[in-house]
Amino acid sequence: MRILPFFLLMFLLLSCAGEQRTAVPAPGRVVGFIGNDVLRVESNGMHSGSGTEEARKREARAQAVAAAKQFLVEIYSGSTISEGSGYQPSSAQRFIGIVDNGSVISESYDGEGRCMVLYEIRARDLRNMLHRAVSTP
Repeated sequence: MRILPFFLLMFLLLSCAGEQRTAVPAPGRVVGFIGNDVLRVESNGMHSGSGTEEARKREARAQAVAAAKQFLVEIYSGSTISEGSGYQPSSAQRFIGIVDNGSVISESYDGEGRCMVLYEIRARDLRNMLHRAVSTP
């Protein structure tokens, strides 16, 4: 009877080992503030698989930048709305403008065609502006 559990265990281990799972990159990660004026986030992007190597890199980079922008806007809008903090459309439009004017500080590519970018936004007194938007009743 001890042989049956052994074979079941071996079957489970072998069946799980044969599966290839591709990791889904996280949409973004806040790296943090640099002083009061700069906020950096990391984000990932992936190409669709068609085109030349250069075209795939451009596509992956564009996807990573778009994901970084979306991540920043979601953090801002989710915080302001969920906290009941007096969400102001004018401040949201200003923040979207700041996000659109951000820049890529660094980018790296892996062997599977994913691109990781470090995206930075700058505005005078950005930390306090975001803090007021999130904490104003």
